[in-house]
Amino acid sequence: MARRSASLVGCVAAALVQLPAPSAHGAAGDLDPSFSTGGHVTSSAFFDMGGGNVIALQADGKILVAGYVLGADGRARFAIARFGGDGSPDPTFGGDGIVSTTFRTGETCEEVARSVLLQDDARILAVGTSSCERSATGGASARDAWFAIARYEPDGTPDATFGDEGAVLTSFGDPDRCNAQAVAGALTPDGEIVAAGTASCRKAGLDSRFAVARYTADGTLGTGFGGDGKVRTNLTSQFDHLTDVVVQPDGKLVAGGTAALWVVEIPDALESRAALVRYEPDGRLDTSFGGGDGMVMTSFRSRTCPGSNESYGLAIQPDGRILEGGSAACAAAPGGVPHPRWALARYRPSGRLDRTFGGDGRVVTIFAEETATDWMYGGLAVQANGKIVAAGTAGRWNGRFTLARYRPSGRLDPRFGADGKAQSSFGTAPRCGRGLWDGLAIQSDGRIVVSGGGGCLSSFVMARYLPS
Repeated sequence: MARRSASLVGCVAAALVQLPAPSAHGAAGDLDPSFSTGGHVTSSAFFDMGGGNVIALQADGKILVAGYVLGADGRARFAIARFGGDGSPDPTFGGDGIVSTTFRTGETCEEVARSVLLQDDARILAVGTSSCERSATGGASARDAWFAIARYEPDGTPDATFGDEGAVLTSFGDPDRCNAQAVAGALTPDGEIVAAGTASCRKAGLDSRFAVARYTADGTLGTGFGGDGKVRTNLTSQFDHLTDVVVQPDGKLVAGGTAALWVVEIPDALESRAALVRYEPDGRLDTSFGGGDGMVMTSFRSRTCPGSNESYGLAIQPDGRILEGGSAACAAAPGGVPHPRWALARYRPSGRLDRTFGGDGRVVTIFAEETATDWMYGGLAVQANGKIVAAGTAGRWNGRFTLARYRPSGRLDPRFGADGKAQSSFGTAPRCGRGLWDGLAIQSDGRIVVSGGGGCLSSFVMARYLPS
């Protein structure tokens, strides 16, 4: 069912571009001059699309990234790349630093890894989606999408003890009219595997729900979770979109995303809110969370934020508080034009907003330009000292690669970058070399690793920043 494709992976070494280095010294928020050349690498042989846990860090300092390669037909193929601690491609992984898995062989199929996880035994899991065109749509989506999971040995060879030759496909409902796209994964304390995303089926209207599946260590769906290993959850009756999942130390699962509903009173208006759902280890909704139904929806509406908001990433602090990051439509001043802005919320373990964070549990960050469009695509990570790092993009047109660091109180950390923000552009042409970070991880030494894509560069970009 699954096979590694040497013809697809190419040679990363030939595709990497290394640019001039800054000085040997730096401050918090500067690119790390010891990482590749200039603190970053770019590649035209590998790409990522973002998701939960796009980056995984090995104990030996090597860096794993989930994404895809392009086949000879130009279609995306599920892939993982591994880099050394200095940013160079790792030739011990698949021969040239990339491994690719094919789940379905149809000529219309496209497959992308969105999350990479590292097991305690050093085996590597990748979670994503396999999507192919339907021969007859019957009023449903033209594409048939399934959760796709692959497991690899430490050298990148498929793990034959997992699923079918190292690969597992999972549908949610009738494949003729339902789709399921996995964007995030996590490991439970007992070593089981969680894949999460969105499942939608065409009924009277589009029914889009949070979708979570749990697997045993060999890739079999765990019947102790939801009865058949899968649960689907509606927060609204229409558009619910899951973007990340985390597992608490007690084994409970927290899923984050966006809940949206058409507002009848306003033609063509879609009201969306950041959403959290917490599940018991067996898949039941946790009635001790939120209002007793296991769900929380949060609006950022205010005088300056009249629009909707969305969620892109989650993190759990050591004290059990939950961070959720995304965007909110806000203006720089009352009466101004709202644009997407970075938005953070912090919750107590009960699901209530934590009012010690930003005054009411919510923080909105507006970058310099009133007309800018800012998105926190890269999610969140918590440093050992409790400071919070967020990644994404900010600016007009092709926004700049952007990081921000917050104190535990929610205030921007003035010791990081320029007033708590670090922005980068890679390239020399006007408005080129810009883009967005959609992956984020913090090394054990505190250095910040990010991955994403770059505007006019049309390439994968990975960089490392100094924490202090």
